[in-house]
Amino acid sequence: MTTEAWSNAFEFFSYTRKAHLDAAALTLARLLDNRRDVVSLRQLARMVDAEAGGFGVPADHVRSTIIPQNEREIAALIEMSEPIKQRRDEIMAHNAVEQPQNSAVWMMEFSDLEQALGKVLTLVNDLRAALDGHLHT
Repeated sequence: MTTEAWSNAFEFFSYTRKAHLDAAALTLARLLDNRRDVVSLRQLARMVDAEAGGFGVPADHVRSTIIPQNEREIAALIEMSEPIKQRRDEIMAHNAVEQPQNSAVWMMEFSDLEQALGKVLTLVNDLRAALDGHLHT
């Protein structure tokens, strides 16, 4: 492979990586939206409370333990993901062209997204287990 071809391949794959990173950021930010007309983690406590009697554990346990625990986890996730949400908002507002790709304001790593999305997955899996009657401590 020539030096020019190698440089072009590197540039192409760096755009692919950035596109995947942006898509993951958009997904995470959407899960954390504050709008009441979308299904988001911020609406989760209200939805769980409405279905508390349908869980495989007593409804009072759902309301006294599961909902407060999930609210704490979601609050920590929201705080952790604020820079990612800020990037999503700027992308959606078409401010992306105003910042260079390597701007420190916009930098985020796959590890940041992986950690945040991992917390989302754990939260959803724990709720599913509680719904099925399996308690996690």
